[in-house]
Amino acid sequence: MQLSPAVVTWDELRAGVVVAEDAGFDTIWVFDHFMGQMISGGSMLEPFTLLGALAVSTCRIGVGSLVLNVVNRSAAVIASGTASVQAMSRGRFILGLGAGASPTSRWAGEHRVLGVQLGATIAERHARLCSQRSMSWTGCGRRLASPSSRRSPNRSLCHRSFWG
Repeated sequence: MQLSPAVVTWDELRAGVVVAEDAGFDTIWVFDHFMGQMISGGSMLEPFTLLGALAVSTCRIGVGSLVLNVVNRSAAVIASGTASVQAMSRGRFILGLGAGASPTSRWAGEHRVLGVQLGATIAERHARLCSQRSMSWTGCGRRLASPSSRRSPNRSLCHRSFWG
């Protein structure tokens, strides 16, 4: 099942995730793009905002960032967003980090439009990813598990919320 926030409405996306949860799917994944046009769509929803909203709309299914591009946010913003979604999901969040696209790839188009510099080589992009992974995972008054640890949902505290 694939639902893209670039091509379906928020209501359709939320309803699809609830159906996936009810069907027994294990995890939903959100990608990190600024412009829906990069994936044949319209506007995009910011990944941490979308993950938090999906987390409170569901009870059991895991929520994860397919690949969160470390070029798009500072380490502090990534840590804060991670802590927020982990709290909202009651431990169901899985953080996936990526080094970002090559500046010559089709995915780099949105970065060029926005003036976001990408590393010229894979070595530069990988070094940035490694520096983000070694950041302090303590923030916002919470101690986060290391990036490689697995989630442990507290299903007994889960309540599904719907918005009109």
